[in-house]
Amino acid sequence: MRITLAIILSLSLSLAIGQDTNYVDPDYTGEKQRTPKKKNVPENRWYYGGTFGLQFGDFTSILVEPLVGYRFTEKLSTGVGLGVRYGRDNRAGSNIEYTNYIGRVFARYLILPKFYLHAEYMGESYDDVFYFEGQNIDHSGRTFVPFLFVGGGIRSPAGNGSLIIQVLFNVLQSDPYSRQVYPSGQPNISIGYIGGF
Repeated sequence: MRITLAIILSLSLSLAIGQDTNYVDPDYTGEKQRTPKKKNVPENRWYYGGTFGLQFGDFTSILVEPLVGYRFTEKLSTGVGLGVRYGRDNRAGSNIEYTNYIGRVFARYLILPKFYLHAEYMGESYDDVFYFEGQNIDHSGRTFVPFLFVGGGIRSPAGNGSLIIQVLFNVLQSDPYSRQVYPSGQPNISIGYIGGF
């Protein structure tokens, strides 16, 4: 009987010690101290990039067009770009020189981590050396040509940004000058680097 009582007493004692309520888990944080779950918002919302092009010879062309974008979520972003295109054409003794100005606003949506949809409104102010079919012969100064591009692209991480290949189509075919520059079905293909995207 004493042995049975000793066994019951030792088991009761070990159960009581195992239920010590003064133990504090070092990894426990109270409800008020817990950090809320992060929403699907990127840490750095801004990204940057642009287009740079060079061509030399009898026909010279230099394009500089920086852009900046802002991410609203991990998938949706918008941005703006401003640029200048300088050219000189010495072919067949033409000796033509021009400067065009470019502005754009765009939106991008990531449908998969490497693929995105893209839409943009772009306008280019052409120097008076350009002649558009149906244009008034007495025209002098500049001709503003609007474009509405839709399409998509693929991005590949590189450093702190991404290399991109983008294919866009001009869907603004109601403007006669716009459809002369980018007729329906003609792709506008660009390759570039965008930091932070």
